[in-house]
Amino acid sequence: MNGHDLARDTQMHTLELEFLRAQEATIESRGHLEMLAQRLRAAANLFEAARGRLEILEIVEARAQRAWSDAEQFVMIGSSAALTADALPMRSRRACGSTTTGGNSVS
Repeated sequence: MNGHDLARDTQMHTLELEFLRAQEATIESRGHLEMLAQRLRAAANLFEAARGRLEILEIVEARAQRAWSDAEQFVMIGSSAALTADALPMRSRRACGSTTTGGNSVS
């Protein structure tokens, strides 16, 4: 073997080592990328589940607010109706079909 062959073999060996290192780094990088992709998919799934629960809770909250508002209106209407019936003279109450006086039933 002459000097040129030895230099070329050394250079080929160096290139082969660099290639193997680059190949290992690529494999490792792909593994990290896949792991990050899995984490992102898991986080996206959690986010979607949380968004779904939030939408359901917002619907429940809106229904509860409507029910509360309806209940308040019912109580206000009921109170004003009772006050109006109590304010009528007895004869008018009987004509309207109301038989209560001051919250007590009249027989």
